[in-house]
Amino acid sequence: MIPRTLVAAALIVLLAGPLQAQEKEDREYGDLIHFLDDEGNIQKIKGVRVANATYEKVSYVSRGRASRSEKDGSRVLSIAYGDAPRVYQTGIVALSREMYQKAAEDLEGSKAAVDAGFVRPWLLEYAAVNKGLALTGLAAREPLHIADAIKQFEEALKLNPKSILFADIQLGLVQCYSLQKKWDKAKAAAEALTAVGEAIKQPLWKIRGQRAVADALLKQEEYIQAVSAFESLVSSAQRELKWAKGDLLRTTLAKQEIEAAVAQGWSKVAMAEASGSASDWNKARAYFEGLPNRSDTYRGSDEVAAAVLNGIGRCLLDKDPRAALLKFTEAEVSHFGARTEVARALYLKAKALQKLGGTRNRRMAEQAQKDLREFYPGSEWARQ
Repeated sequence: MIPRTLVAAALIVLLAGPLQAQEKEDREYGDLIHFLDDEGNIQKIKGVRVANATYEKVSYVSRGRASRSEKDGSRVLSIAYGDAPRVYQTGIVALSREMYQKAAEDLEGSKAAVDAGFVRPWLLEYAAVNKGLALTGLAAREPLHIADAIKQFEEALKLNPKSILFADIQLGLVQCYSLQKKWDKAKAAAEALTAVGEAIKQPLWKIRGQRAVADALLKQEEYIQAVSAFESLVSSAQRELKWAKGDLLRTTLAKQEIEAAVAQGWSKVAMAEASGSASDWNKARAYFEGLPNRSDTYRGSDEVAAAVLNGIGRCLLDKDPRAALLKFTEAEVSHFGARTEVARALYLKAKALQKLGGTRNRRMAEQAQKDLREFYPGSEWARQ
């Protein structure tokens, strides 16, 4: 009788070839494409090998077929490459968790897999973009990383001027140039995204580019232009919503509209803070008071409700900090889901308590600041 161990060994030898071949084929055709169909629904294509990917066209080969197929690049949401090395994947996870130093290190380390021939060249483009985003996250606190972040984005554009990740690249550049206070370059990067979005009929890119321009104007303290830019952005989002199909696109555009409408109010507050004019303060307060009545969508939005409380509270703060404190506290307690506005409420709450003075109020102000840093560490208000 032949020993079972020998039979098992023989089977392993016989099957090793087919199994390795199957594993190789699975790896070669392991890419996954997510895209929006004509009705705006998310669809996926799996078991393919992406040959080329730009925001105009994504071409791929399906298993068992010699000819290439194509998808409109402007409708592609994401591409997951099957040959992504583990170190790249850990870098992406670290980036999503805002562990920026680890993300930058892992993503840089992943590039070696291309030189070794284990991964296709797509990795160089993707690693550069995501490392740029990681360094931009670090640069918010350590400006020395800005130049390297810009270098990564520029490297990605050289590798693929029409990258599927074009929006991430341009918005990353906007953030970097804004940190450097190079406003002309920041606006140029944002306008480039808007132009491409219009050219390829990608509404979200167009809207995100417009938002970046408005934000840059506000940071540049061009208040009148910023208010106008946010107003135009709201109108653009509303126009796009009329034609948008599918829950994902419609939900995202509606969110962009609400955020722009809220930002328009805060740009009016910034103008009033700069001018000190009673007229400007009255206009800012009137804007926030009337905001919920502009649409049914606004009336049902937690973010709008919290922004209205914060906005009115900020208009009251200098003359009546006690009344302002009540507004900020209500925003914090009643609209916990509106994270951006709750963080702002905590920041302003601390300011109101400091204005009121007294040992108890100072302690409460310190607690509000502690809560802000603990629960909203990534917020711009926690960094002030």
